[in-house]
Amino acid sequence: MVSVAIATADRPEHVRRAVESVLLAGPAVREVIVVDQSPDERTRLALAELAGRGVSYVHQSSRGASKARNTAARGATGEYVAFLDDDVEVPPNWGDAVRRELERLDWPDALYGAIRAPGAPTERAALAVSTFEVDRTRVWVAPVPPSRLGYSGHMIVRRSSFLGLEGFDERLGPGTPLHGAEDMDLNYRLLRAGLRAATTPAVWLVHHQWRRQEDIPRLLSRYNLGHSAFCAKHLLAGDRYPWRLLAIQVAGDGRMLASSLRRRSWLRARTAAWRTAGTWQGLVRGWRTFSR
Repeated sequence: MVSVAIATADRPEHVRRAVESVLLAGPAVREVIVVDQSPDERTRLALAELAGRGVSYVHQSSRGASKARNTAARGATGEYVAFLDDDVEVPPNWGDAVRRELERLDWPDALYGAIRAPGAPTERAALAVSTFEVDRTRVWVAPVPPSRLGYSGHMIVRRSSFLGLEGFDERLGPGTPLHGAEDMDLNYRLLRAGLRAATTPAVWLVHHQWRRQEDIPRLLSRYNLGHSAFCAKHLLAGDRYPWRLLAIQVAGDGRMLASSLRRRSWLRARTAAWRTAGTWQGLVRGWRTFSR
């Protein structure tokens, strides 16, 4: 029913925990495909004893999460492919919940679940990253800001629909000069192609907050850089809707600055500055990349 695809690089402990949780997620999970872009053998060795339990390991010398996910999707045998990050953990009923929601929602082309962060820093000035709250079930059939659907850290896509869209744009995403927004680009193209997507709180997983707080400003800068580059890609194609997406992003940068002043948080002030820099750097870099 569902093939799980996990792209990883240099995180053997994280990916092993993720894979072990998926193996306990129920019979709806057909297989787990790990595409490893690490320069050494640590990840392969960490997963070696799981090979007989439906886990396929693929080593890829080139870098880029989009390239790794596309490789996994092409090799998958399930009707749906679930893309998970390597630093997440699914609950034991995850596979059953995925199948139940797909059926309940009449087999959409894509299904997105919540990304929770229990154990995240609780200080008023602290920041959790790579989370996604879902308050109710929604079905999307018309273009909306793609971040409303969900993220590639927890995305289940019909394999035929994914391949019909030619997968993730390998110029975007972690491991590339544009750093991110491969999921925003896919979400956007999916809805513009007239496909149907759904978001549900009934399917959820945990994203472990292992990063240091001082590393978050640079991380969020990269997220913004990728998003602006994705907008540049579609603006260059004559699509005017990404101007709205850029306006939303600039407003978010402003809200982060206001939050830093209200909370008297140096971390949030640094984050606002880094985010803003990423917004404009990404627009320039994306324009240069996609105008070629």
